[in-house]
Amino acid sequence: MQSIWLIVMGIVASISFIGWLGRVLFGPRAVARRRLKHGVAALVEGELVTVTGTVRSIREPLIAPLSGKQCAAYESRMRPRLGRSPLSNVLDNPVDIFERKMVPFELETRHGLVLVDGTDAELALTSTPIIPRKLDREVAFLARHERELTWRRDARLEEIAVELGGEVSVQGIVIVDMSPSADERGFRDAPSRMRIIAHAAHPLTIGPPR
Repeated sequence: MQSIWLIVMGIVASISFIGWLGRVLFGPRAVARRRLKHGVAALVEGELVTVTGTVRSIREPLIAPLSGKQCAAYESRMRPRLGRSPLSNVLDNPVDIFERKMVPFELETRHGLVLVDGTDAELALTSTPIIPRKLDREVAFLARHERELTWRRDARLEEIAVELGGEVSVQGIVIVDMSPSADERGFRDAPSRMRIIAHAAHPLTIGPPR
């Protein structure tokens, strides 16, 4: 009987490990990181580009809910801590609490200022630990997602914040907006503004500087 139990435990542990490895290699963040390696570095209209620059605010910044950092985008997650038994990890694994937001921002690049124009992006950045943890923010986060306060006791926190002044790479499609002025001498002389918007196949992607 004990040997059968050990075999079952081994199978369940293997399933848990394969699931974890799959998320690491093929999860959304891993896919986004690989995607950032593609895209031209020059700002060419209509092209899929990946440009690097410094994040600049153009409106009221977001506040990351768990850390309180001012940012242009964030991704916050509360996950249940894994149990001691591999079987419990598979059978008793509550759904994570997940929240992601973004506001348009400017990217100061070697090409000049570029507007990153969107309200959603996949974040291929590494989450940073929240030290010290902020009880009032965790309580508010749980309440917003209608979870019991006892849920946070053993929860693990993960958060990514695209902080103002930080350097990142952004991937998307370049759009050139012509802005006619009263004293322009012709269409060729009209000032323009570069925007990066979502690609048809995926949202904007923000990751580490490449």
